[in-house]
Amino acid sequence: MIKMIASISGILGAAVFVVASIWSGLYVGHYDPVSQFISEGYARGMPYASILQLGFIVSGVLLSVFGWALVFHFRNVKTIQYLFIVFTVFYGFGTVVTGIFPCDMGCVPDEHNPSVSQYIHNLSGGITYLTIPLTLLLMARSFKRRGYHPPLYRYTRICGLVSIAFVTILFLQPESHFKGLYQRIIEIAILSWILVMSTFLQSGRVD
Repeated sequence: MIKMIASISGILGAAVFVVASIWSGLYVGHYDPVSQFISEGYARGMPYASILQLGFIVSGVLLSVFGWALVFHFRNVKTIQYLFIVFTVFYGFGTVVTGIFPCDMGCVPDEHNPSVSQYIHNLSGGITYLTIPLTLLLMARSFKRRGYHPPLYRYTRICGLVSIAFVTILFLQPESHFKGLYQRIIEIAILSWILVMSTFLQSGRVD
């Protein structure tokens, strides 16, 4: 039952996140997904901002359910359990926080007088990107030690490495024309891992 809850909530959470991200690119005028952050699509004052905020909040709730279900599932494997606690707090709940607190128009990271909402948004997003890629790498190591199927720990490691690489690029080049693309690659790595993990849970290959 726990695995089913985790699997369904993981798939739905990732799907809602993707739909909300695509919506911002399709329906927000003059929006460039290559050069603009995902958050710019639902920044304060943008059209459809409230709908998009709700989408990311729902996604975050579902991903939190995914994470907490796996915290319970791995209660006898403390290392993996702790890693899923980190994942749940910083990615699941972090997505809820960034949805509730949108950034200001433009989402400028180094703005001198940011609103409280943007400050919270940037702080939550920054902590998420600093913790989750490393969490995935540590999960891959733990999965391998536990003898889980090689495709799972290998894909987890790949997603961790890809996300670390592009988080580094994004932090070093926050004003790059390709910053939106870099962020989307990070999110694709994390969300695709959630989908793969959910699939393995459904198949019964993760005990």
